[in-house]
Amino acid sequence: MKKMFKRVMGMMRVIGMMMLAAALCFGACDDGSSSSMPDAEPAAVSGLTAATAADHVTLAWTDPSNPTFDHIEITWTPGVPAEPVNVDPGVQTCDVAVPADGTARTFTVTSVFEDTATFGATIDTTGEAEIYTAADLDNVRNNLAAHYILMADIDLGLSPYNDGQGWEPIGRFSKEGTPFSGVFNGNGHAISNLTVNSESVYGVGLFGYLDGQGVVSDLALVEVNIRGEGCGGLAYHNAGAVRYCSVSGSVSGISEEVVGLMGGLVGTNQGEVSDCQTSVNVSGTNLVGGLVGANGGTVSDCHATGVVSGENKVGGLAGMIDSGTVSGCYATGTVSGTDEIGGLAGFVYESTVSDCYATGSVSGSDQIGGLVGRNMGTVSFCYAIGAVSGTNYVGGLIGENTVDAGTVDSGYYDSQTTGQSDTGKGEPRTTAQMKLTDTSVATYAGWDFTGETANGTADTWSIDTAGVVNSGYPYLTGNH
Repeated sequence: MKKMFKRVMGMMRVIGMMMLAAALCFGACDDGSSSSMPDAEPAAVSGLTAATAADHVTLAWTDPSNPTFDHIEITWTPGVPAEPVNVDPGVQTCDVAVPADGTARTFTVTSVFEDTATFGATIDTTGEAEIYTAADLDNVRNNLAAHYILMADIDLGLSPYNDGQGWEPIGRFSKEGTPFSGVFNGNGHAISNLTVNSESVYGVGLFGYLDGQGVVSDLALVEVNIRGEGCGGLAYHNAGAVRYCSVSGSVSGISEEVVGLMGGLVGTNQGEVSDCQTSVNVSGTNLVGGLVGANGGTVSDCHATGVVSGENKVGGLAGMIDSGTVSGCYATGTVSGTDEIGGLAGFVYESTVSDCYATGSVSGSDQIGGLVGRNMGTVSFCYAIGAVSGTNYVGGLIGENTVDAGTVDSGYYDSQTTGQSDTGKGEPRTTAQMKLTDTSVATYAGWDFTGETANGTADTWSIDTAGVVNSGYPYLTGNH
């Protein structure tokens, strides 16, 4: 027993000495890393972000880690709130109720500490609600007066947006409907595969109705497939402004009954359409156009290249121009119908058409023209070169120029390519004369060409006599 006791005591002495040595070593080698980290200095929030919706801005951040941090205060300019919005520690997000009205704002998120020290972080917003997905786009109809910006390309060729009757237009054209009165900035992005197959809704497109405040700009619609009664690829009715937009695909009537006001871009325009283009095959009955079905507003610097067909008042660019203006535009598509059919416009009534041309073939029965089927307005500085065929009132430039109502000023057509020879409503010229490789006969009197100043300095028209650009025919300097 005594021997065993001595052994145990010896072992305990050894263990004790080892523990003491380890403790001494730890104390000598410790670099301070084993002690608790000091608290971070008071500071501003980090990672501040802002996302704009139609009726609010969502701010998000990471709180400072100092234990004396007390709360967050949020302010913004312009429109400084009477009192800051206070947010408790740990929440790290806040929805601020300001509308997406196009007003750029700066938000300040201030960290407040127990000793009243403050540190601010700021972030700027554009005042535009951001659209990333098809669902975001669909939600535009829930706030028709807001400002929006498209942040990504969107494909609408998926359920539920292409099911049944397809896309429901934003802003309804009806007595019960509310128009779109906001601003939609396409931001250079594209919306593809818009599908409408509607028998019950009149006036369809991506938008149904843009009122006088509504603006759509910088947007491409790719491969639309729209069938209805009263259609526009982008909008059925525009009383606002459509700028720098394009559409490709098809727009057509859904029934064999009277289907009118069909346009590749806009069904009926009472506002402004500028710097737009379409490559849309459009078909219907009355008032059918490659760009607009009927125009009572302003159309400038646009072109249309699709095939257009109908019955009455059918044009490569516009079915009818009634108390409106069209300038700096052209159409290249084949146009066919029955009455009042034109390469650019079917019927021009109390309107002006200037500095325009048409190159597509035109066919029909009565009032068929290479540029305009029937003119009761003013057509100036225009030409046409497409083949023209019809029965009554047929012309290389104008089919019928109504006496005492229609005026044609310095208008020309290619007698060889159109197959026409009429005068008094557009003057015939040979192909060489149209291309100015033969100057034996004066052509384009008064036209404002680059390189001359006698007819103005806007340089509206250019011509490549080498025949490379526009096959040697005049082209619009700013739109070709």
